[in-house]
Amino acid sequence: ILSDGDRELIEGEDPNNLLVHDIDVLNIVNDLKISGAEAISLNGQRVVSISEINCAGPTIKINDRVYSQPYIIKAIGNPDYLRAAIKAPGTYGNLLKQVGLFVEANTSVSITVPAYEEQIEYKYLKVIERSEKP
Repeated sequence: ILSDGDRELIEGEDPNNLLVHDIDVLNIVNDLKISGAEAISLNGQRVVSISEINCAGPTIKINDRVYSQPYIIKAIGNPDYLRAAIKAPGTYGNLLKQVGLFVEANTSVSITVPAYEEQIEYKYLKVIERSEKP
């Protein structure tokens, strides 16, 4: 779970420091991928190779749908590796927590990541028919 921080600003501090940005979510998703996540969703939207995570004002767009916080990221994989990707010292998730954003990593015995809902159109891929050998 990732959401804006609620701590008091230090005098002269930029208020954007306590807001979750698209790059924050993207970095967390990438850290989970690197840690071996087999499937990932963000607020119920499956993250696939062509998914885009973009800023949309105070919200984030994923797969052309707009979501506000909290951002709930689910991942299937080795729980120890995935938890470490978020909580270990030096990770992006740990850094966000240190600056005051709300970052929480939980594990579950059973988790469901939905299928990708859109049709994937391939621009540069075509099927080559196999010729049968006599």
